[in-house]
Amino acid sequence: MKRPHTREITILFFALYFLLFACTEQESENEVKWQNKFSDEVIRQIYNLKDARNTSGLLPYLSHNNAKYRKEAALAFGSVQDSLAINLLSQLISDSVKDVRIAAAFAIGQTRNKLALNELEKSIRNESNDEVKEALLKAYGKCVVLPTDLAVLYDFLKEQSCCKEGAIWGLYYAGIKNVFPETEEEKKLIYLLSEEKDNGIKLAIASYFSRFSNRVFEDFQTPLLIAAKQNKEIYVKNGLIKSLINVQGEELIQFYESILKDSLSDYRWKISALHAASKHPYQSVKELYWNALDDKQEAVVIRASEYLKENVPKSDLRRLINASKSQSNIRAKSDLLARCKMLDSLKEVDDYIFEVFNQINDQYDVANMVKSEASGRFALDFLQNLINQDTTAIIRTTAFDSYLKLLENTAYVSMLQQDETLRNNYIASFKASMLSGDIAINYLGANALRNEKIPLKSWISDYSFLQDCLQKLSLPIDVEAWLAIQNTLKSISDTAYHIPPIPMGENPINWSSIEEVSSNKKLNFKTNKGTFTIELFTEEAPGTVATFMQLVRNGFYEGKNIHRHVPDFVVQGGCPRGDGFGGLPETIRSEFGLREYNQEGLLGIASAGKDTESCQFFITHSPTPHLNGRYTIFAQVTDGMEVIHQLAMGDTIDSISDFNK
Repeated sequence: MKRPHTREITILFFALYFLLFACTEQESENEVKWQNKFSDEVIRQIYNLKDARNTSGLLPYLSHNNAKYRKEAALAFGSVQDSLAINLLSQLISDSVKDVRIAAAFAIGQTRNKLALNELEKSIRNESNDEVKEALLKAYGKCVVLPTDLAVLYDFLKEQSCCKEGAIWGLYYAGIKNVFPETEEEKKLIYLLSEEKDNGIKLAIASYFSRFSNRVFEDFQTPLLIAAKQNKEIYVKNGLIKSLINVQGEELIQFYESILKDSLSDYRWKISALHAASKHPYQSVKELYWNALDDKQEAVVIRASEYLKENVPKSDLRRLINASKSQSNIRAKSDLLARCKMLDSLKEVDDYIFEVFNQINDQYDVANMVKSEASGRFALDFLQNLINQDTTAIIRTTAFDSYLKLLENTAYVSMLQQDETLRNNYIASFKASMLSGDIAINYLGANALRNEKIPLKSWISDYSFLQDCLQKLSLPIDVEAWLAIQNTLKSISDTAYHIPPIPMGENPINWSSIEEVSSNKKLNFKTNKGTFTIELFTEEAPGTVATFMQLVRNGFYEGKNIHRHVPDFVVQGGCPRGDGFGGLPETIRSEFGLREYNQEGLLGIASAGKDTESCQFFITHSPTPHLNGRYTIFAQVTDGMEVIHQLAMGDTIDSISDFNK
């Protein structure tokens, strides 16, 4: 064989060098272009299969020789939630890699299937890593069916046991399925509350009893009250205050009063105190609410007005009128005036409402005042006119909602039942509104037809008009109304009406939208109340982040309103209609992961059910663990949380910009 000359060797060397250099340059360019883990084509493929809910395509990755891909595939099933994967996932909870075991435990829990209980119990007994064991305990709680199943969790409530937090969250998730432990085991939670120093464990206990306050038995009440008084951690104390809602007594009232009077009290504690006091007789707690109308925090004022709207007796009508006139918050003013109208139709109140109407321009203020006018005894014509007017969505939706709530007023119902002409007019107006094709009206109307507390369903015999309503809806953008109408037709008869399947939109992940979005990219939100910063969870929710970034770049969110504000829960915005019923032409799929709603400032995507997400997002005020595994978390507030707590209905998103610019 002829040996190559030196010149040939040199040429070959440089050719290989430049080839290698070119590959390195290309890889370098890719590394710059992809600023997240999705530069890996296999990971992208796993996420595409997850997004398509393709179980058969994902299953082989659970057995992949690369642990990274096994973990990603397991996490994917946390969103797919297919019980067909339980057997392979059960094998992965014994995987040699810790992160794979955690991912598999989470995915099994998301199936909420009792078939997984035996394997989960076996793994809990054999697992040596506490972090994995915590994940297994949570998953076990999600899968239980009977109270006897909970015995597995009890061992971890003992004094020297590890993983107490995971076991308590397991009990919490079981409670969501209406499966509760024995009273003696719940007593151990009370004991842990006083003995444990770990705030994570205390938060789990506080969350349990605040969510299931009916489990606060008589001998639990004193220790819970003591703990609520002594604890200063914001989330824990807040949960403990909420847990006392069914507890009566003067000591409780004094405790709530001390919270409301203390200038250092977190506003969430005040809201929870007002919530907990609401089960006491009006006369014993009324001053708490009247005084709270003067609180510096608007959220506290709103909570007080909501209570007074439902409870003020006619003997306090004059006080109510005066408070209504002096109240500057329109939402609270509306509640107070609505109660005035419920108690008596006075010319003074009517004239004042008319005066306020003429002074306000903001559509959300107008919508709130519509609720006041709708509370009178002669509101039918007023509401019908608003529903038929070419006005903003929030005003029209509020008017129709108020129109339906007239049927909760016994005086109206009596009047309609006695006057056939008036009743037929109501029914005709209802059907005409439904046939307008408005998604909000369709949703609210369909739900009203299933409401057994009002007589609407008994007044209508032919429901074929609902099928005409379905024909006017566009999917997937109107999926919320579509589902409501379907459920109503099914509740009437499974066979009498044709109920078509729900066609879902196809909107695969747009990878080009997030190639340059880093795993921790930050964005600045400018609102009329101030500025806050969020960090995107690109690697956890790429489909959601891709859609969100497309909308941000197109200026979609600029000028959008905060349309929902539930103090101590969430603020919500991003609705193109402004009333919470708007969306995009295509839906995006749910992306559930290991991150939990365990603190304030988490951004989630609103939905009408799994895989119906769109453009609306919410930001949490407090931990909301009941949302775990049900609503996509795609970002977190990193700065400006005080602004979030000040946002209210009608506030605007002025702009969203890159944090680094």
